Amino acid sequence: MTFEQLHSFYLVAQLGSFQKAAERLHATQPTISARIKTLEDAMKTTLFDRRGYRAVLTIDGHRFLEYAERLLKLKDAAMADIAGFWGAKSAIRLGASDSMALTWVPDFMLELSSAHSGICFDLRVASSPGLLDDVINQRLDIAFLLQSSAPGPLVVEPLCSLEMVLACAPSLNLHHAPMRYHDLNKYNVLSFDRSTEPYRMLRKDLEHADALPRLSAISSLHAAALLAEKGLGIAALPRLAIADSLAQGRLVVVESELKLTPLDFCTAYFDGPSAPTLALLAQWAKKVCQTRLSQSVIALPRAGGTPAA
Repeated sequence: MTFEQLHSFYLVAQLGSFQKAAERLHATQPTISARIKTLEDAMKTTLFDRRGYRAVLTIDGHRFLEYAERLLKLKDAAMADIAGFWGAKSAIRLGASDSMALTWVPDFMLELSSAHSGICFDLRVASSPGLLDDVINQRLDIAFLLQSSAPGPLVVEPLCSLEMVLACAPSLNLHHAPMRYHDLNKYNVLSFDRSTEPYRMLRKDLEHADALPRLSAISSLHAAALLAEKGLGIAALPRLAIADSLAQGRLVVVESELKLTPLDFCTAYFDGPSAPTLALLAQWAKKVCQTRLSQSVIALPRAGGTPAA
């Protein structure tokens, strides 16, 4: 019995398909079938009922799955403890929401690459619901997304909270005095895609204040910032995501009576055999994220262009 066989068995059990397990492991279906057959011969039992469309665990298969997962998790924990993160993984499938990808995630990836030159990444930038689904179905190893409940066997840990601000091009001359609720109604407000939770949160904040500006939904956070720089309207975005634009004077913060709800983010990963390694990755990510946030408190200008003390 080898860990290679155990991993193949675990993936077939989780995915319900020899072919999908083969694709995940970059192997052929006959190779996966041979590994499972070797396991079955060693234990003198049948682990999968192969008669239907899906590979269904037999009674003995269900019993063995618990042992296989424990053995794989123990192996991963030993590798993570003795060899560190890069002793257990050489390729990472990351997921990040737009706000995360445009702020601290590049720094995180750079730190990982500097610590281990052989590591490679797949980075998917998408909406938080899509990322959560990818983690649940193990298409991603770990994701940084809006705070969410943990459906299924997931580990979800708090990551950070991003301050939301109103910002516009200096040419609009809106940053010299606080803006009242009714003043917002004269302008176009640029923000997140309509299908996202941040967009719904912004609408709720505006409705609570009885403010009725024109809302323009932009599917790209970067594009929303660029449009605001051109003077198209007022952007309602995370302060950290527009840090460079604020620091270079392309955007200025608009003080307003409107109080925007901050965006709370989390880290999510599957609670499977790789959980010990992914826990190390989550800790590292949080450290990089918190460092970037603490630096931004000092570096980012407040209203009027003065750096925060």
